[in-house]
Amino acid sequence: MTRFLLGVWILFLGVHAMAADWALGTASSMVKVPQTGPVAPVGAEGMALSLAGNEREAVQLVVSAGDRPLKGVRVAASPLVGEGRANWPLDRATRDRPDGIALNLVAYVHLPAFDRWDPDPLPPYRPFDVEAGRNQPVWVTVAAPKGQAAGTYQSEITVTPDGEQPRAVPLTVSVYGFSLPEVPFGRTAFGIWPDGIAQQHHVKPGSAEAEELYRKYYECLLDHLISPYSIPGDIKSPQAKRYFDDPRMTGYVIPYTDDEAKLKDTTDYLRQNGWLAKGYFYPLDEPVTKEQYDQADGLWSRIKRVAPDAKIVAPFYRGPDFAPDQTIFGIAAEHLNIWCPNTGYFNSPEVQAAMYQRLKRGDELWWYVCCGPGAPLANFFVHEDAIDHRVLMWQQKLYGITGLLYWSTTYWNPQAGTADPWVDMATVKDINPSIYGDGALIYPGAKVGVDGPVSSMRLELIRDGIEDYQYLSMLQRCAGLTEAKAAAGEVARSLTEYVKDPAELLRVRDEVAKRIEESQR
Repeated sequence: MTRFLLGVWILFLGVHAMAADWALGTASSMVKVPQTGPVAPVGAEGMALSLAGNEREAVQLVVSAGDRPLKGVRVAASPLVGEGRANWPLDRATRDRPDGIALNLVAYVHLPAFDRWDPDPLPPYRPFDVEAGRNQPVWVTVAAPKGQAAGTYQSEITVTPDGEQPRAVPLTVSVYGFSLPEVPFGRTAFGIWPDGIAQQHHVKPGSAEAEELYRKYYECLLDHLISPYSIPGDIKSPQAKRYFDDPRMTGYVIPYTDDEAKLKDTTDYLRQNGWLAKGYFYPLDEPVTKEQYDQADGLWSRIKRVAPDAKIVAPFYRGPDFAPDQTIFGIAAEHLNIWCPNTGYFNSPEVQAAMYQRLKRGDELWWYVCCGPGAPLANFFVHEDAIDHRVLMWQQKLYGITGLLYWSTTYWNPQAGTADPWVDMATVKDINPSIYGDGALIYPGAKVGVDGPVSSMRLELIRDGIEDYQYLSMLQRCAGLTEAKAAAGEVARSLTEYVKDPAELLRVRDEVAKRIEESQR
């Protein structure tokens, strides 16, 4: 009898151990969780986020399988509730969930040059399996509506694999006593490659289906506080007003033509409707040669004749190759009024001095990244540390830059070697096959059953960085530019020296938020 009871007890312990053979961990949104390996366990306090009204922040809940796989893992979030308050109100960004919490899975892409898989795509949540010994992060986003009451709110995230008992993780959300502005302080200018969208969704370029898809991708970027180059449809179409008047939209490319009469008609129309100031001409990219500068002189001169009050930008990554003693600041001084160097080129005292001279004249200072620069400068590559994608905007405030330009968000070009971005993100193989994700911040949703775009970790972190820039700009308004730059300098001392610990960035952000709260009281 004793032996029988002992056997039953051992069997019970064995079954119990098998049932407990999985774990829950947590990670900052600024950490790229590896597919295998240890993850910080969730403590009794659970997970925590802080944010302002009209802001989104995310944290990762990691489901880790032990020696056996997990099947049909279900994740659910209870409504956010504050002491003595009603449930969290409905928010535009998470309209499908009345509690302001959205769940996405974190998917991985292969990086052959680094012999690893990195997390990046954020497809919609659905019940999922986890292979034995693997980690599966769940991206938990909280969206606070504008005017959300300050205070602490609680939710509970429940995880239930098939055949297992559910486990609950507390989520604490602290809301600051202010909201971020509807109109962003800085400007953004990001490209969308419409042909890539049409190809990946298997529709004909230029068709009604392709136009509707473009609108969805445009709206996705705008929802991330990013203004694409071109609005959906013609700038004189009835729906154009909707986009031009959207407070989140900070800029767009004004269509260029050599026909001066048409050019004047376009700029007059935009000026009469109050939309010209948001726009900018972008007729030539990265001039270097004598031929390019000669061509640019004609384009820029034509625009100045027709619309002397219009903005003109020409991104550049070096000086002219035909005149070593000259710079673009001298050659284009009478034409450009938005100066936009690559951050690698900007990282020079001479270039910075020339830029700040342009600022005294009233010009705008932007910058951009593309296939360069690489580490240790921040960029938007898949293979970079996650915090790098967010810290670039702290550097913007440190250096007084008010605009961020990026050449494309949907560059999935089969001719360049990327037929399926879900499995191959070496998008610019002709430039460098070891660069992943250049020009591609979004994933086409067709492969995962989405008739539109799928966000990425990088895109979410870029939005977070833009929101951090709003914090610093609000601090500048209430405490002055010196204070704002000092705060930015705690996160980024230069373009090559910046914090790598997410907790340190969040500490400074929290201090900035408290300064803003004090000023508003």
